Amino acid sequence: MERLLSRVGKSKSLIDIEITIHTIELSAPESRILKICWERRKKCAETQEFIISSDHSSVSLQASLFMSNTLYSKNSEYLEKLAKLKLKQKVRNDWITLSDLTLNLSLYISKPLKNHEFFFSFNNNQCKVTLSLQSHHNNETEVYSIEKNIIDTREKFESVLKKYNDRQEEVDLLKKEVETLSKSLEDTKINRNENFLEEEQ
Repeated sequence: MERLLSRVGKSKSLIDIEITIHTIELSAPESRILKICWERRKKCAETQEFIISSDHSSVSLQASLFMSNTLYSKNSEYLEKLAKLKLKQKVRNDWITLSDLTLNLSLYISKPLKNHEFFFSFNNNQCKVTLSLQSHHNNETEVYSIEKNIIDTREKFESVLKKYNDRQEEVDLLKKEVETLSKSLEDTKINRNENFLEEEQ
């Protein structure tokens, strides 16, 4: 509910984000099999695997990662939307995360990044990544309003109320059935007593 209320009066836009990883630089005493992943909930976009070694400390990837993102705006300004890039290394058959890099996508919707340098830091190592970021609007926009939330809440309330009324009707029917059975039982007892008295006489 709190999350819903925070969107009241804001516009929602579905925007396709493209992050292009140009180069990776890392001084490594031994060979490492690496990749960069952009993960969000169950979605994942990642580069191909690449090898960094003492003889090959720089790799040109030119790999593009795509993902559709929902961004909210107010007064023509986009609110913070974070994306996390993860630098992963292959160890045996598993991928472990060495470091992650957080980007605020909302900063680059109107001002795309071009060949910008960022750094992954881990175990006193600095891995330099050069990337670009651009966005593409897909023209799906929805304005959240107080009226819309009131309507949604009212519909939920009416649904709950209907279930309650249906259940109450069942309770009332059961009450009537209990009352009828109780009266029938009482009548049966009276009849038995009367019959017993007649037999005694």
